[in-house]
Amino acid sequence: MEPVRQPDLPGYRERAARASAALREVAAGAPPRLDKPSSNLFRARQAGHGRRLDLRDFDHVLAIDAAARWVDVEGLVPYDALVAATMPLGLMPQVVPQLRSITAGGAVAGVGIEATSFRRGLVHDTLVEADVLLAGGEVVTCRPDNQHRELFFGLANSYGTLGYVLRLRLRLQPVRPFVRVGHRRFGSAAAAFAALDEACDGDADFVDGVAFGADDLVLNLGRFVDAAPRCSDYTGARMSQIYYRSLRDKPIDHLRVADDLWRWDTDWFWCSKNFGAQHPLLRRLFGRRHLNSRSYTRLMRLNARWAFSQRLERWTGRGGESVVQDVDIPIARAAEFLAFLLREIGIRPIWLCPIRPADAAADFTLYPLAPGVRYVNFGFWDRVERPRGADPSELNRRVEQQVLALGGIKSLYSDSFFTPAEFAAAYRMDRYEALKARYDPGGCWACTRSACCAAEAVFRPAAARRPRARPGPCLRAPGRRSRPRPPASGRCRGPRCSRCARRSRRRGAGSAPRALPGLRAGPARAAPRAARRRPALPVWRVAWCRAGRSISRSARRPAWRSAWRPARRPAWCSARRLPWAAACAGYWLGGMPSSRS
Repeated sequence: MEPVRQPDLPGYRERAARASAALREVAAGAPPRLDKPSSNLFRARQAGHGRRLDLRDFDHVLAIDAAARWVDVEGLVPYDALVAATMPLGLMPQVVPQLRSITAGGAVAGVGIEATSFRRGLVHDTLVEADVLLAGGEVVTCRPDNQHRELFFGLANSYGTLGYVLRLRLRLQPVRPFVRVGHRRFGSAAAAFAALDEACDGDADFVDGVAFGADDLVLNLGRFVDAAPRCSDYTGARMSQIYYRSLRDKPIDHLRVADDLWRWDTDWFWCSKNFGAQHPLLRRLFGRRHLNSRSYTRLMRLNARWAFSQRLERWTGRGGESVVQDVDIPIARAAEFLAFLLREIGIRPIWLCPIRPADAAADFTLYPLAPGVRYVNFGFWDRVERPRGADPSELNRRVEQQVLALGGIKSLYSDSFFTPAEFAAAYRMDRYEALKARYDPGGCWACTRSACCAAEAVFRPAAARRPRARPGPCLRAPGRRSRPRPPASGRCRGPRCSRCARRSRRRGAGSAPRALPGLRAGPARAAPRAARRRPALPVWRVAWCRAGRSISRSARRPAWRSAWRPARRPAWCSARRLPWAAACAGYWLGGMPSSRS
């Protein structure tokens, strides 16, 4: 392909013109929101009412210069498509993030990293130039040597708060057909990090590691080779092979280049276990097509939308906190931070990836690394079981405080719980505000802290939070031989009854002696008939409520049901742990033998 120094493709120019016009139209109302097919953010985004800016057409590889070793690519091109375009020419991007679904623009505006980062740096270190769509609809080209130099160094870790990247020019490197990976095991963190530091100065092409425990660490060293005796495939073709499990079993492994690049994608490192995808039977039901980060991300979005895990924890009486973080720590303090993680947080395994010392001339505003210092990236992603009612952000805040104390920095793709002063000091908000004043004076895009930090409510102490409604007598079983039944009037006489509170909200009145805030006083019969009319409910919910009501209100019990009823109800059917309808259903099936008996 002929080198294209200044991409002048009609398709790209037309798409850029449409995006500029659409932004001017959208920005006239509420702040715009980016409309794209996927996202790798692990933080809750606030629901907005702004119009969506559709940039899904920016998914083309524009040009590849094999001699100069660069590629022009649009911002929403995923890395698996980018690698597929460059691999036939014997080239690949210098840093290829671990997940297929990560886009080129997202890796620059975020913080992309991989096992080549010990030599090449982060993804934004491989950026040559970028076209950025600004808040006013202009498209500017920023480079480290032109008038938009500040914008170039402000893109990293900005997550679209300064503008959207439409086109990028990334550096490439040559590849060979296969990768030979050696796995070295260590029994102490000090020895492992010393070997990691030494390996970064060697001839390896890929360097990363995994900490399975304080005395069980594995260092992975990969080198390009021209031939391989036998290649492993961890991309789902052989359902029984899981990459992270092989690290302690195989001293030497060989993979094809493409399989090595996506070795972590098949099982989302090791997080596929949360969906049961590592079970042999469920793994085959998933199939090779769905064993990838895109499928897991969809499942994660569904869980975030419908709160399945939170409901399960509430019903079972358990609690938990999601700790999803990527932090960079100076290698001299890496062993200390690993000991803190294993002792205070308890997440394992932990991914380790070294980063080359930063260049003093490349001063990225929102991701400052000390020049000449080698860092180690710690990636840990799991849900930690916590006592019910505990502070839902305590562990994350503890991690952030330790990162700041050790001179590290954190990527902002997940929820952050910094105080305003801590965030301003760590991410140099004074320089960022100067960039916002120049490139977004009207505040079209969100601010970095408001977009990346959790709501201010997380900083309130637990005593200041509003207590949740507790079940009243109508949800409690008065004795071992009786069933939880509501009174004939449909209301209980106890305080803080959640069921009565829900009814009062629907009917517009409340008659409980100690009504919750927001409920009107007075008997329910005094309200007009139209106010007591219940809103329409889904059919399945109506049927479920009617079934539970008929069971709880039945005065006579058939003989065949009495014969199946046990002497005492199972523990899992306690009305204090399950909703009222589920408790009634448990009584209906109480005679069935349980797995504990």
